[in-house]
Amino acid sequence: MIHNNKSYKSLRTDLLQFVKSPKSLLDVGCNEGILGLYIKENIHENIHVSGIDYNPKTISIAKKRLDIAEVVNLNNQQEIRSFLKKCPKYDHIIFGDVLEHLTHPLEALEILSQQLLPNGKMIISIPNTNHYSSLLNFFSLKWPRNERGIYDKTHLRIFMLRNINELAPNGFKVQKIKRKYRLFESRSTILDKAIAYPLNFIPYFREFLTFQYIVIISR
Repeated sequence: MIHNNKSYKSLRTDLLQFVKSPKSLLDVGCNEGILGLYIKENIHENIHVSGIDYNPKTISIAKKRLDIAEVVNLNNQQEIRSFLKKCPKYDHIIFGDVLEHLTHPLEALEILSQQLLPNGKMIISIPNTNHYSSLLNFFSLKWPRNERGIYDKTHLRIFMLRNINELAPNGFKVQKIKRKYRLFESRSTILDKAIAYPLNFIPYFREFLTFQYIVIISR
């Protein structure tokens, strides 16, 4: 399914905050290349930025913005390997809400992690299916099929807190987990920021108000 929701085309400033002094970056699920373009225009134009996506229409736009941009089926390991043969090693690989859409996310992570430089890192965002709204949906006897968010109808995999360590390929470790809180899954409110600080000090319970995890993985 080609996903055209506008939320997938916006600049991910929440992920950019973890991009430190990049020299080469791969944006997995780059869409139209907005993130890579921002990096080249605001950090240094000589930074190498590659992007891959499954949508030929968005990649045609990304090709004009990035050094390399190609259509790659992340469920096809041979396609991933063939693409990487054309690429440099990277100090950053970003997966912005990608893994939950794949049939074999851990296998894709394993292959792509081999393209990281020794001091490189992966920046991953994934929705938290353990949000309390899942319990409400359970009792309503109907699972949502939404256009975006935790219940995006194109999601194939679900993740909760104790699944996160699975994302670290052999030789890698989860170095940091950041939680993004939301009172209502369907929309953000001004109260989301108000609850964030106290929730950071309440283990276990905070997971039920976590809308999304940002995970930093490195060797």
